[in-house]
Amino acid sequence: MRARSSLQILGAIALLLAVAVLIGRPGNDGPPLDPNSVGELGTMGLVEFMETSGVSVTRGIPAPDTDVVLVLRDQLDGSGREELLDWIRAGGEAVITDQTSPLVDTGLRDLVAGEDLAKGMCDIDGLDDVSELVGGSLALLEPVPRSQICFGDFGGAYIVRFPEGDGFVTALGGAIPFINRNLDEGDNAVLAGRLLLGETINGSERQSASVIYIPFGVGNGQRSATDLIGSNVRWFGVQLLVVAFVGLLWAIRRFGPIVHEPPVVELPGSLAVRATAELHRRSKTGPASAAVIQASLAARVRNQFRVSRDGDVEFGANQVASRSGIPADDVLQVLVASPPAPDTPTALKQSQQLDKIGQQLLHPAALHGAPDPSPSSSIREEQHV
Repeated sequence: MRARSSLQILGAIALLLAVAVLIGRPGNDGPPLDPNSVGELGTMGLVEFMETSGVSVTRGIPAPDTDVVLVLRDQLDGSGREELLDWIRAGGEAVITDQTSPLVDTGLRDLVAGEDLAKGMCDIDGLDDVSELVGGSLALLEPVPRSQICFGDFGGAYIVRFPEGDGFVTALGGAIPFINRNLDEGDNAVLAGRLLLGETINGSERQSASVIYIPFGVGNGQRSATDLIGSNVRWFGVQLLVVAFVGLLWAIRRFGPIVHEPPVVELPGSLAVRATAELHRRSKTGPASAAVIQASLAARVRNQFRVSRDGDVEFGANQVASRSGIPADDVLQVLVASPPAPDTPTALKQSQQLDKIGQQLLHPAALHGAPDPSPSSSIREEQHV
């Protein structure tokens, strides 16, 4: 039965894993704008379009002899961005589709659907045959001084081209026209060819290009999430550790070494007598104290000598006497309840007698050679009770 249940559980787990694999997102989809992704939001189609056109495509910061760089998502660190900016100022051509990049000096003005975006005025050479762009939502950028625009006006345009040193930056309000799903729609592929292949923009076809894409949360810097913790919080944590260490040392010194004690500590019978008598003295029931002591002692003797509560009392007393050496009459005083004491002094004497017999029965070694209680101690106990 257990084997069958185990097989059913394993079968259910395997079925769930199979369903997750079938309906899950394909592993090659990748994040949006990923040049290695063949998903709808990837840009592998754009990379293959450039390669089939004869352009050698590399990844990362462009080499000095690279003709054009495409920045899909700018998550560069400070040094990487400075290196890219130096390459542009040295005469490079950069196409940046990340409108949040610090390399784009324009500001975001508006959002408009690609189908509703009119070409408007266009003073960028080579884009005469680009008349329709298809995209879900395109951002309009604010033109900067000495810039050229297309698909918009000076109040906001999708394409803004401006000089940077000896090079040029062509800023786009998003990469939606270049994703795999939209690349073959409208004139999106024509726009990509004009900007990246450079057939007519600078009068010569480009031979090499570089693509920069760094996903969100991924960088090549040396900092980690722990760097987000402020210095005051770190000092507070150090102080907590120091206080905890000092407190531990103080506790060790205060309590001293560990003392190993026996697991069971037996209280002397006289202390039990005193405690029970004191309890009943406070409640004004002195004779009941002797009854409590007798009942407790009888239960302990029966338990230690395995005497049945429902059996013959005399037979049980003889058994205890034969095993302990205590007279059977003394054992009977323990096992058989005595008549209630008339007053407290009598109850105290009965308790002392029962305690003495109990010590001989339960702790014979402890009382070996011990003297009988002196009259003075009995008087003190009587005065205490």
